[in-house]
Amino acid sequence: MIREFKKFKKRNWVLLIFSLVIVMFFQGLMPLIFNVEHRIHSAFSNALDVFSWVILWKPIEKLIFYWNPFLKEISIFDKLISAPIVVVGAKKELEPVEHEYA
Repeated sequence: MIREFKKFKKRNWVLLIFSLVIVMFFQGLMPLIFNVEHRIHSAFSNALDVFSWVILWKPIEKLIFYWNPFLKEISIFDKLISAPIVVVGAKKELEPVEHEYA
């Protein structure tokens, strides 16, 4: 479970960093392609803002909201591993079993 949690975190951090690189690339590229005075620059700027939110939403959402079930299960397993074992019941004497071999 801990391995899965580390894999989950690594995958989402890589996705977030990759998404940020893409967003920064397009944010830097757009002023070079379109002149700031053109109306098309404003339209592409707004579209790029929406695209940025869409591409960044999922990795941020997973890192903020979906890590808790992993830690909850890890905590439960840790408690089970370290829980004391208590046997309740009457003590029974075990009788030896005789085996016949042919």
